[in-house]
Amino acid sequence: MFRGHLHWPTAFALRILRVPIGLSCLWWLITRRELQFQVTPKSGAAERLPGRVPNVLLALLGLMGAVVLYALLGLTDRVAWHVTPAAAAASGVWLILAGIVLVLAIRRIQSPDFSTSRRNAHRVPLSVAVSVNGIDGELTDISVGGAAARFPHGALSGLGAVVLVLPGQVMIKMKIVRVSPDGRGDDNASLRVTAGDWATYRA
Repeated sequence: MFRGHLHWPTAFALRILRVPIGLSCLWWLITRRELQFQVTPKSGAAERLPGRVPNVLLALLGLMGAVVLYALLGLTDRVAWHVTPAAAAASGVWLILAGIVLVLAIRRIQSPDFSTSRRNAHRVPLSVAVSVNGIDGELTDISVGGAAARFPHGALSGLGAVVLVLPGQVMIKMKIVRVSPDGRGDDNASLRVTAGDWATYRA
């Protein structure tokens, strides 16, 4: 498939460069050292959300399941095609290995230890009076694509589209994506601009 596209100097260089990387990975597997690092706390760091699993990983997992089902049906002689046990065993080892890697990747993405509180823009700490659908609250911080505000506990009835009123009667449409107690008797609400709402981004 790579005839005429992959040159031997490039292939040779890639093989050489993989050696120290492989040795480093092997050393980590043997020693199991835990790397220590610290991240500068940011506003909203205590409210972290699990990562979203890319659709391509879910599609690959489903495709692997379909291939396994195909092989199992071929071994039962109940379908038009036939798969030999040797062929099923040879490919099954690689399928199981790839499946384990995919499952571990999905679990790592969804793990609370790797949750994120980052937004797509810089957060600006700001404490001003605001209201959401007529309910008075206090703005905590704001960015181009979102905002965080504090409200009395139980004041917000649910999630969904709302109108955030900023000082100067600036009204922008946003969506409440999360409401969580702050431990001091109030609720923290995370608001986000709907994708493609350029008028709100401009405001």
